[in-house]
Amino acid sequence: MIDWTFVSSLFVIGLLGSGHCIGMCGGLSVAFNLGSQGSQTQRLVLLFVAQMGRLTSYAFIGALFGWSLSLLQHFFDAKVMLMSLRVFANVMLILMGLYVARWWFGLAKLEALAKPIWQRIKPQQQRFLPIKNAKGAFVVGLCWGWLPCGLVYSALATSVSQANAANAAMAMLMFGLGTLPSVWLTGAGASIFKKLLNQQIFRTVAGLMLIIFASNQLFQLI
Repeated sequence: MIDWTFVSSLFVIGLLGSGHCIGMCGGLSVAFNLGSQGSQTQRLVLLFVAQMGRLTSYAFIGALFGWSLSLLQHFFDAKVMLMSLRVFANVMLILMGLYVARWWFGLAKLEALAKPIWQRIKPQQQRFLPIKNAKGAFVVGLCWGWLPCGLVYSALATSVSQANAANAAMAMLMFGLGTLPSVWLTGAGASIFKKLLNQQIFRTVAGLMLIIFASNQLFQLI
């Protein structure tokens, strides 16, 4: 059974991390919009389809890791494992808060570790660029979901902390929906929105809120 309170918290994490999305995905979003064919309306529709592909990958990744961890419960003490996962997830969120606020950039090293995987996926994405139709847009989005990103890893760690495939999949989908406005509007050319998210005051507030949220979760676990 899906824990909707838990799942909804991932939507908030996606919204708060939107400033990071501008740096990681904003350029890709703009490039896909400009590189796709047709009128401006058609390009925006294809960009939206690409975003649906990205969210599909997030949900799949969540389900895969959630299912894998649910199996591990049969081999380890489930209570200890889940507690450890939740502590790790919230520590990751605190680090993400520091990253979003531009106070610490250590998560960039974590993103670099996943680059070999991205280098294998990227050529498949390139085959469908420039985007010509909905199928190509969706495939591009599916590949996009595997782009190395510290925010995604933090969300994934949180999503799988209950070791439940359905919860993890829905949580990652909600996380993706939380990031959708910033990524899609940036691709649509909303420069004012992009400037707002890039302002240090916004990033500081968002980072602090992530840190407070994760710290409160850690406090409840103690």
